[in-house]
Amino acid sequence: MVKPRSSNPDLVNQTLIKLHWVKLVHNSFKSGSYYVLGDTTWTTTNLTWALEPGIRSDAIKPIKCAFQSWENATKFKFEKIDNYTKANVKISFTPIDQLREFLEYPKSVALSSYPPDGLLHFRADVPWVNGAQRGKMDIETVAVHELGHILGLEHSDVPSAVMYPTTKWGVIKRNLHEDDIAGIKEMYNFP
Repeated sequence: MVKPRSSNPDLVNQTLIKLHWVKLVHNSFKSGSYYVLGDTTWTTTNLTWALEPGIRSDAIKPIKCAFQSWENATKFKFEKIDNYTKANVKISFTPIDQLREFLEYPKSVALSSYPPDGLLHFRADVPWVNGAQRGKMDIETVAVHELGHILGLEHSDVPSAVMYPTTKWGVIKRNLHEDDIAGIKEMYNFP
C-alpha cells in the first residue's frame, strides 16, 4: 500500500497527486535551479516491471515509452516481465474505492511509492489517453513523472521539468529536462 509521506503535495492541474518527503538540492551549475531528491534509492540499476493482469491495452505503449525515457537518460535498465508479483515496479489502474489514498485525496490521478516499493497506481476512472486531448490525461506524461518518484526523485522547481509538481489536463510533458537528469544523476552518482 502506498502511504503519504508528508504534507508536500504533487499537483496535476492544481489537484493533489500524492505526498512526499522533501530534500531540496541546489544545482550550482544552473542559477536558480533546484531539484529534489527523495530519501531512498534502489540498490541495483537493473529493475523489472510488470503490468497488473488485465490492464487496459492502450496503456502499454505509453508506459513502455516512459521507462525508455528514464533508461535513455540514466544507467537504469528496465525489463518488462509477466510475473506481476515478482516485479520491482508494479503498475495498475486501480478503482478509486480500492485504494485508501484515492478516497482520502479524491482529486488525485496517480499514486506511486519510493524505492524499494515500486508501486504505481493510475486512478482507473480518470479519462486517460495516449496524447494530448482536451479534458483528458496523457498516460505517458503521468508515467514519466511517477517513475521519477519510483526512482527516488521528488520535485523540481523548474516549470519545464517532468518532475515539476504540476501539469495540465489535455497536454503532454514527456521529455526529461536537464534538471530531471541532473537530479537522478546526483541521487545515484551517475556520470
